[in-house]
Amino acid sequence: WAATLQLRKENPETIRQRLAESVRKRKTAQPIELPSCGSVFRNPPQKSSWQCIEQAGLRGLARGGAQISPKHANFIVNPAGAASASDIECLIEQVRERVRQQHGITLQTEGRISGEQPGKVGEAI
Repeated sequence: WAATLQLRKENPETIRQRLAESVRKRKTAQPIELPSCGSVFRNPPQKSSWQCIEQAGLRGLARGGAQISPKHANFIVNPAGAASASDIECLIEQVRERVRQQHGITLQTEGRISGEQPGKVGEAI
């Protein structure tokens, strides 16, 4: 891997303000106050994943201890710290299926799921 960087000098206070604004926006739009695995689904070409999930009526849906974030529908959160991997995987599959049925879009996860039983998902909701 190689990279070429072009840097420019800028006022440190301007940089601090820009960073503070970025953090403020994240706190407002994302559930950073709760444990989560971050953004769950990649955005398909048609529209944002969170919009597909929201329009499918899944915001706030829970499975065991896992929940589609009420703040941002593309985050699965663990508000009580009791979610199991199976809870999260089942929720991912339910979201995928509902969005496919309602929008004809198959959502792809951002990351790879690994565990003791790769590819096995708990019972459907």
